[in-house]
Amino acid sequence: MFTFAVTLNTLIFLALLLYKDTMLKWAVQQGLKPSQCTISVLRGKRYKLVLFCKDIPPLLFDLLEDPKETINLAFKDDPKCSHIIAKMTKKILDWRIQYANAATRSMSKLKIVKDGEITHIRSRI
Repeated sequence: MFTFAVTLNTLIFLALLLYKDTMLKWAVQQGLKPSQCTISVLRGKRYKLVLFCKDIPPLLFDLLEDPKETINLAFKDDPKCSHIIAKMTKKILDWRIQYANAATRSMSKLKIVKDGEITHIRSRI
């Protein structure tokens, strides 16, 4: 016998597969550019934070108390939740800054020539 637990991740994935055209229309109606249709997710041992672009509120789940991710703690007016959101948001931003800089460094070693070919610039060390 198999058990199947539907989590928010599963629902988001199914929605993307089944309703991608509808979701794209919604994003355009909201004035979102494709670069703004992103999410950042940080899953710790106890909490999971989902951040969206623009003015879409975050999602915060307590994975120990709510393993099926049905209760969004981000809507609670609780200083503890605000502290957790701030702490996890900082971790996400630190990670993004670290890897954005790494991508910039590796891209700074690329050269695009007249015919559009991309080549790597060799170090002169």
